[in-house]
Amino acid sequence: MFQGYVDFHGQQRMIIKDLFWDLKNDFTYEFWVSPIQEHKLTRETFDGVSGIEGQRYIIGAGHPGTDTEAGTGVSVGTNGVSVFEHSNNHLPAMLACKVAIKNWTHIAIVYRDKTPYLYVNGNYIKKGRRSSKQNVYASGQFGGFSPYGYFEGKANHIRIWSYPRTHLQVRSHMDKQLTGDEQGLVINLNYQQPTSVQMAIEEYKEIQQQRFLDQTILNQYCLEAFNETNYIKHSDALFKGIQADVILPIYNNYELTTKCLETVFNNCEDVDYNLWIINDASPDKRIYSFLEDLKSKPAPKNLKKLTIIHNDVNVGYVQNINKGLRLSKNHPIILNSDTEIPPKCFQRLIQPILVNDHISSVTPFSNSATICSFPNFLEDNELPYHMTVNEVDAYFSKYNINKGVVIPTGVGFCMALNRNVINKIGVFDDKAFGKGYGEENDWCMRARTLGYKNILIPNLFVYHKHGGSFGQINNMKQELMENNLKILLKRYPNYNEIIQDFTAFDPIKNIRNFIKSVMVNQQSPLKKGTLFINHAMGGGAIHFQSNYINKVKNEQRIFTLKPNNHELILTDHNHQIPITHKLSISKLNDTNFRQLLNALHIDLIFINHLLGYPTDKMFSWIKHAGIDYYFFVHDFHCLCPSFNLINHNKQYCNAETDPNVCQSCLEKLFPREQINIKSRRLAFESFLKSAKKVIAPSENTKNILLKYYRDIKVEVHEHTIDVQITRTYKENFLKNKHLNIAFVGAIGPEKGSNIIYELKDFIAKEHLPINIKVIGFTDRHGKPYKSNDGKFEVTGSYKVEHLSQLLADHQIALVVNSSICPETYSYTTSEVMLAGYPIITFNLGAPADRIKKHQCGWIVDKATSLDLLILLKRLNEHREEINEKAEKLRNLS
Repeated sequence: MFQGYVDFHGQQRMIIKDLFWDLKNDFTYEFWVSPIQEHKLTRETFDGVSGIEGQRYIIGAGHPGTDTEAGTGVSVGTNGVSVFEHSNNHLPAMLACKVAIKNWTHIAIVYRDKTPYLYVNGNYIKKGRRSSKQNVYASGQFGGFSPYGYFEGKANHIRIWSYPRTHLQVRSHMDKQLTGDEQGLVINLNYQQPTSVQMAIEEYKEIQQQRFLDQTILNQYCLEAFNETNYIKHSDALFKGIQADVILPIYNNYELTTKCLETVFNNCEDVDYNLWIINDASPDKRIYSFLEDLKSKPAPKNLKKLTIIHNDVNVGYVQNINKGLRLSKNHPIILNSDTEIPPKCFQRLIQPILVNDHISSVTPFSNSATICSFPNFLEDNELPYHMTVNEVDAYFSKYNINKGVVIPTGVGFCMALNRNVINKIGVFDDKAFGKGYGEENDWCMRARTLGYKNILIPNLFVYHKHGGSFGQINNMKQELMENNLKILLKRYPNYNEIIQDFTAFDPIKNIRNFIKSVMVNQQSPLKKGTLFINHAMGGGAIHFQSNYINKVKNEQRIFTLKPNNHELILTDHNHQIPITHKLSISKLNDTNFRQLLNALHIDLIFINHLLGYPTDKMFSWIKHAGIDYYFFVHDFHCLCPSFNLINHNKQYCNAETDPNVCQSCLEKLFPREQINIKSRRLAFESFLKSAKKVIAPSENTKNILLKYYRDIKVEVHEHTIDVQITRTYKENFLKNKHLNIAFVGAIGPEKGSNIIYELKDFIAKEHLPINIKVIGFTDRHGKPYKSNDGKFEVTGSYKVEHLSQLLADHQIALVVNSSICPETYSYTTSEVMLAGYPIITFNLGAPADRIKKHQCGWIVDKATSLDLLILLKRLNEHREEINEKAEKLRNLS
């Protein structure tokens, strides 16, 4: 059908943008596809992780890094279409449709109010489920979603729209070529000739023109602050022969004025400057005397000329500024009298203009500067942690780059202006803006329309006592602001849209967040800082980490790290609302990882899991960080990529150590991956030897680990159960006609889901008086289910604190742990034991050892449903044996 297309062979993808933050809840995906492989169709659900296997993601679902929001993606195979959403431990199908796609087919996914609607070849097919998340975002990953599945086939005319397209729009435009200028069209990938994606990841520049500074720097600012290539290099020669003209308008506020000038005189030994002080007829006579006394005081070395002007009558702030601008000949710096400046302030303010003549204005960070405010955006803040101005600025000068962030307008409390721009467009409009408010915005917009840029310089912080320099008009402030805004909107009708767009996008958020993280953690040096490294898949490792953090969070500073496709998500939990930093894996290296951890005062790295990370790189980064690290063995990922030691025959490999046998198995398990098991184990062994501690949750786990790495010292620390468990087992449960047995938890193949369903069929076939209750869910039943005869029931997800009562409500006689691989601990086993219920398990892992120790259950040697059935038939006939085992648990604590 198409002469041109993009050809995906599997393992290739194009990344335009992880997420489009301005496309949420209402948007449209469209594309033509010709797939050559089926994908795994899953059930629609609101939660869970059904989209992690067997998918063909033509659009990969980006991750917003929070629990409350999600990215959206689309999987397409020859057998249908599925729409997934992605956030923490959350990748469910919100729409799944079985439909044959044999040739070129047009697919449209219209998101309307967080709900996906499917159109195929212009025909409406199906409505999906409405997301329960606060926001869902459009994603910009095409061709694959690592590591969960890649599209195979051809695609063209991939489009993303910023609004939900109507049925008529979908049908009438699906065959039409677009110009690219259509309203609401965000992405339009149109291939005129066959194109093959060659690389696993191809980084494409933004198709949308960036409205503000280079987003790649802003998106992982905490890394880029340590990257020397992001600093503008200049020598002292840049400032040779340069003088800045500092214009300081004054009206009353004696205390603020004297403090401001004190900092100007004491902190400006960095660049030559002239100081123009213009007293706008202040009624406070102390102002006149103070300024006159300045003339006779010793001048700072860099102050070349001091000019003090006393107006005979009050002319207002804007005319006062303009008087200075007209007298000035150099690049001027406007400084309000209610400010306090740190050392080397003027050099940092004018440096961007000297480097780039296309910059019209430069504004620093401040506690009170609307869009340049810190720590809270658009707010008037106090100085954080009771620090001085110089102490706050020391963080900005040390940890922020000297490149400017483009902002729509400068903020007039402290602002350097380009003299060349003033010569071209003039000074402030004092006739239109009278006493003040809006004059600098008007000037910056004039410059902006000519192609000049107003910037925030992030490596400078200036204190501003907001409103202190406008004492004469405080009663008129609101009226002035409203009237002057009308003037701005008349001159620049899109002014409000520009400002609102900036504040919604908030490109400097990551800079503020990074300084917040550095600041709060360096302000608490007596608390140990611990970085917990874990996967993002949920389960026991996450449960252990959460429990551990709850124990130490008051004594330690807590950070967590988890993988997310091509990024690592670093979360700083030491704030009322945790701060998240995204770290691009491609930009991480030994140096900036070490510098980042040092800046955050991290003292210990606690590794819970490395699944999903680039392992060799993590080994290098952690070793070069020079920080002690612990390694907790939650499963056997450090021994084999099949971390549960299930082999290609879907059976436990008995902890096979022969590298040749293992290599052959891995080639069948992971045919598309190049894994050298010898090299992998050597690397892990070296890494574990360098660990301060290697910890296992059971002796069984330790013994398996030592089969592979004999020279590693392993400590055993069993997990603790932090939820109060009540003993609810009752002997009366054995008197029921049908023996109720339970399987507990999230049960997939490695946990023995096949055993459960085989056992169910055996029981039905032999008409045995045994009922199966799954307290939780399985890979086949992700939500509550009950068979027609009531003998098989799946209850659905549960909270741990409710487990004891659930077991009692279902009058459970005993519990079966059906795992076919050695579990390193098993929380559910301990929870069930504490609730008083005897357990059956296969002769594998920590649960079997625990049952042997307490004599509270039965061990089945062969991990088969038939062997399990034989035992259950015996126990059904001799139920007193069950109660004898239960008695062993009466005093367990």
